[in-house]
Amino acid sequence: AGLLYEVAWIRQAGTVIGNTTYAIGTVVGVYMGGLALGAWIGGRMADRRRGGALLRLYGLLEGGVALSALLVAPLFGVSEPLFGALWRSLGETSAVYLLLRVLLVAVALTLPTTLMGATLPVLARYFASLRAAGGIYAVNTLGGVLGTLAAGFWLVPEFGLKSTSYAAAAVNAIIAVASLALARGSDSGIVFTPEAAHTIPVCINGVCSTPATPAHHVVLRGLSVRDVGPDGNRDGIKFSGLLDFRVEACTVERWGR
Repeated sequence: AGLLYEVAWIRQAGTVIGNTTYAIGTVVGVYMGGLALGAWIGGRMADRRRGGALLRLYGLLEGGVALSALLVAPLFGVSEPLFGALWRSLGETSAVYLLLRVLLVAVALTLPTTLMGATLPVLARYFASLRAAGGIYAVNTLGGVLGTLAAGFWLVPEFGLKSTSYAAAAVNAIIAVASLALARGSDSGIVFTPEAAHTIPVCINGVCSTPATPAHHVVLRGLSVRDVGPDGNRDGIKFSGLLDFRVEACTVERWGR
């Protein structure tokens, strides 16, 4: 729905700041800047989460997109009289008018576009463990193409800007609800607490790993270790007799207390 929004917002902004090259460039520039900012923030948030937490974050982001996108048209509408007066007094090529126009578009679009930009790295991180990240990028690109064509050739001409924005927000809301529901039932991984066993023997074909017969190419993914200590050796995660191992998306909380 992202590019569907872009088409609608360019048309909505045109009623306030005009449909010239300057105006369209302002909307597209702010839109892409918001996506870039969101991708950076989303990537950092995704690196600290795994499994169901990623799906939950993705659902919240999609819900945020739906809500904030519905505020864009009212913001443009409220500012229309002001920008009409500025255009008549300053002229479209005035530096002050150009700056104010960028600020208006930034205020209206920064929040929804930043949330949009954050969704892709979060979703890609979730599907990376399933070896499906490439497919997600392909589906995302195809969805952008279809959304742009639908908005330009069907939704806006047939139903208008307001209904098109509502349709896009409804898509985001549906995705948000579905993602949150899936996150609630997703596997939370293995969790170790002081009451649980502290050792995982690695055995292959009945032979357990030891320094003399080390296991190799072991991947530890989605493990949570909590409240280890203050008694004992306070090992959060300890490997013995392993070669060529990798640790992915594991967390150690309240360790050594």
